[in-house]
Amino acid sequence: MFAKNIDKVKKNFTVDYAKDRFETVHNFALETTERFFSKGIDTLEKWQDATDRKIKKGFKKSAKIQDKALTYLEEKLAPRITKIKNKLTTN
Repeated sequence: MFAKNIDKVKKNFTVDYAKDRFETVHNFALETTERFFSKGIDTLEKWQDATDRKIKKGFKKSAKIQDKALTYLEEKLAPRITKIKNKLTTN
């Protein structure tokens, strides 16, 4: 019985068998790493797209606020300042 087990061990520990096992492990590690980084890159791309959309919305909102502020300054404050300036210079 011991001799049969030794024969199995010898059969499983040949150079070709070891080479085959290392190749299998290497391929598995390579595929796993490739899958992991591909998914990571896809996820980063989605985050970047979402961030880009938020930044664009922020710029649009900022432009609207700036337009309102400038319109207010031009239509409401500028005439008042001109009126006050004219009063001060004529007196």
